[in-house]
Amino acid sequence: MEGIVLATYPSGDKDIIARILTLESGKISVFVRRNRAQQKHSVARIEALDRGYFDFTEKRGDLHTLRNFKPQNSHPQIRSSLARLSVAACILEATDALLPDEGGAEPLIFEVVTSAFDNLSRAAQDSDALKICFDTIAALLTHCGYAATDMFGTASVHSLRRIIFYLEQSTERTLRSKQLLEETLTHFVKHARPA
Repeated sequence: MEGIVLATYPSGDKDIIARILTLESGKISVFVRRNRAQQKHSVARIEALDRGYFDFTEKRGDLHTLRNFKPQNSHPQIRSSLARLSVAACILEATDALLPDEGGAEPLIFEVVTSAFDNLSRAAQDSDALKICFDTIAALLTHCGYAATDMFGTASVHSLRRIIFYLEQSTERTLRSKQLLEETLTHFVKHARPA
């Protein structure tokens, strides 16, 4: 099943719970066992932003269990830039906050999110990341039924701050990635002003 890792959380000493946005099933939570014997296999290394093909067991109790992960793209261009990484973290967290668990297939949301990361990877400069962040979160809010299409105007530092505030109010959740994104926004504002 094709998917992208939205977040990982520790579970016990070595294991993790991965929240994965899949094309076929929407957002799902998967238990990833990472014992010493399995650390030599690809299942042992899963992080937010990893995209690939996931094989997991049928759901037992609350979670599926991951059997195998075949990575396709870990977006090295995004991971090498703090600005792009802060935008990616915000998009991942927004997606996780807006979608219900086990909510069913969301092919349009999957396309919005994966296209955002493809665009971030190909962006000519880091400042393009802010527009990608704004457009992606606006699309997510619209497709998830939280906002009208034209509610937020055009991309700017001010409108990105406003859309993040609206997202937090709508989901009743404070984004952990907000501080890093705010530092990125402040950096761009500082360097955009004439000397």
